[in-house]
Amino acid sequence: MCCPPSIFKETGLKAEKDLNKISRRPGGRFNVIQCSPVHPREDSPTGVSEHQTQNRREVAAQYILPCDPNVVLTLRQRKDSGIDLSDFINSQKHDIDSTGLVCMWPAEEIMTYYCISRPELFRNKRVIELGSGYGLAGLAIAACTEASEVLLTDGNPQVVEYIRKNMTESSGLFGDTKVRACIVHWSRHQAAMPGLNFDIVIAADW
Repeated sequence: MCCPPSIFKETGLKAEKDLNKISRRPGGRFNVIQCSPVHPREDSPTGVSEHQTQNRREVAAQYILPCDPNVVLTLRQRKDSGIDLSDFINSQKHDIDSTGLVCMWPAEEIMTYYCISRPELFRNKRVIELGSGYGLAGLAIAACTEASEVLLTDGNPQVVEYIRKNMTESSGLFGDTKVRACIVHWSRHQAAMPGLNFDIVIAADW
């Protein structure tokens, strides 16, 4: 997703230098994980109702995880057209980008499929995900692999808020796995976080 010309004018961005700070979306998905929208209804078995959706920029989506047996993960996320000027202003304010809000990135889908296809790698392990976005991979690991702990992180406070909503939405799927989310800004958290040690670090880019 690129800023429309009016945003360049209003925010005073300078061509090449600042263009790199803008999140852009490649087309398509790999469709290795089935995904469908959840239509809001008060009696929906997923518990997602119209009054729970904070604004019209959001949508709830169901991801069918090919575990044994299959697990249905419901995530709240932005619609494709759900990024606006306020998000870019927030990005500049906190010196972050809006990548995690743009979409569910294809690389996240592939990483999710890889991880849940190999549950033995994560069983009884402590896992941290960097740049979690809406949390598909981290929450899928928590739901399908019997990891002991999964920490989902992102540098964007808005994105972390979505992760926490999605954790609550699917909390019944995690069994004994401890699941948490927090803000980690790579340029500000270069030193190891005291007391936090992990067996596995995962991350996906595009």
